[in-house]
Amino acid sequence: MKSIEMRRNPLFTRNEFNTVGKWQMPLVERQNLDLNEIDLIAYTDIRTNDNPINRKKGVHFLLTIIILRVFIVILNDLLEDFHSTVSC
Repeated sequence: MKSIEMRRNPLFTRNEFNTVGKWQMPLVERQNLDLNEIDLIAYTDIRTNDNPINRKKGVHFLLTIIILRVFIVILNDLLEDFHSTVSC
């Protein structure tokens, strides 16, 4: 699928929701969902021409957020060590 086609495809634009607020965030109403019917795939595992099974899965970013938080904690520890070394 070409970029122009993707920008016009509602599956990719996700602009079918009403928006609210200053930044026009989509308003998604609470729903009862059968969680057994939801398949997720990490964004690091998706590919442009993936197989049909993976194309039907929803992309989640939770693992990335957790990894980023761990990285920030490690980075802060390294900076504290560096500052204590430099100030001596």
